[in-house]
Amino acid sequence: MSFESGLEARLRANPVILQQTAGRIGWSKRFPALPGISLQKVSDARPQHMKGPQPVRPTGVQIDIWASTPAAAAQLRELVIGSISGSALVDGVQFQRGLISNVRAGPERQQGPATQRIGAEIYNESIDVTLWHNG
Repeated sequence: MSFESGLEARLRANPVILQQTAGRIGWSKRFPALPGISLQKVSDARPQHMKGPQPVRPTGVQIDIWASTPAAAAQLRELVIGSISGSALVDGVQFQRGLISNVRAGPERQQGPATQRIGAEIYNESIDVTLWHNG
């Protein structure tokens, strides 16, 4: 299994996340309904030493939670953080603890005031995480 499949499987393994999103979890996706969780790889270093690649590597991921209320977005945010913070072995991919570097709510700074409201009914929570893994 790949890193991407493994991370998606970790989120889908949480029955509350799966039920609340109705399975709308995926890589760089837009969803026809809310809530949903989109994943985007932002860095994927391939560290090496004199004998070749290191057995584990860090991958940076931005996780975006999309929901119709700020409360639903915040609740999913906490469930996602709980699902990725610990170490796990998923179909041969060993994940070490997820290192959360940033959590933010609302639109990007250039899109408007410090409100969570992006559109008429869309709220966003973003999580930046570095995951060390062997995938």
